[in-house]
Amino acid sequence: MTYLEFLLRWLAPPLALAAVAVWASRRRLATARTAFGALGAYTALAVAWTTPWDSWLIAHDVWRHGDVAAKALRVPLEEYLFMMGQSLLVGFVAIAVLARVAPAAGAGGSARWVGGIGWGAAAVAAWAAHPVWSHGFYLTAIVGWFGPLLALQWALGGDRLAAHGRARAWAVALPTAYLWAVDLIAIRAGTWWINPDRTLGLRPFGLPLEEAVFFLVTTMLLVNGMILALDAEMWRRAARWLRRAAVTADA
Repeated sequence: MTYLEFLLRWLAPPLALAAVAVWASRRRLATARTAFGALGAYTALAVAWTTPWDSWLIAHDVWRHGDVAAKALRVPLEEYLFMMGQSLLVGFVAIAVLARVAPAAGAGGSARWVGGIGWGAAAVAAWAAHPVWSHGFYLTAIVGWFGPLLALQWALGGDRLAAHGRARAWAVALPTAYLWAVDLIAIRAGTWWINPDRTLGLRPFGLPLEEAVFFLVTTMLLVNGMILALDAEMWRRAARWLRRAAVTADA
């Protein structure tokens, strides 16, 4: 199966269904313009942040691709489409879920520091191990590259992520499970190949552990971003930060 065939068969249909679900939820969205603006921004950021990382892994033979149309910075054209498609799919699911599931009250602020410090420490440990752990190359690259972003999200708004815990769980679980399934299909069809010398060799349900971690981590990043962008308390918090910064600048 070529990469383009994979996208048409396994990414385009659920993307269309998710877009329909968001359209059906539009009357429940108090800030539809903000939601779609945030989704567009996160999609662009996802491509910009992931491209050099993707190119680095291809250069170090972590994975190879089968039949592709063209490449830029070593990355297949179809891979850019996949990055955008995954971002939009996850974002649409997050918007649809957030429109239906209200946040809980009284979430503790300790989640900010636990999540921020935890992901920050994991990223530091990953980069320390990355140069010397051959079979952990892929796993440490995932945690080291995306961990700082998760740490930042939790440090800024971990209490709000905890408040939206139920919606967050659904918005992460649904697209992640689907992406795991179609990733396994693509690997078995020869659309891409994962180097066993750069991975731990653990394959839950046949899927390389690193692939499972990648889709989980990147989906969490996108869902967290949408939650923080659409949360009213985060907007009030940002306004307070800006006021304080303005006062500090004038002092």
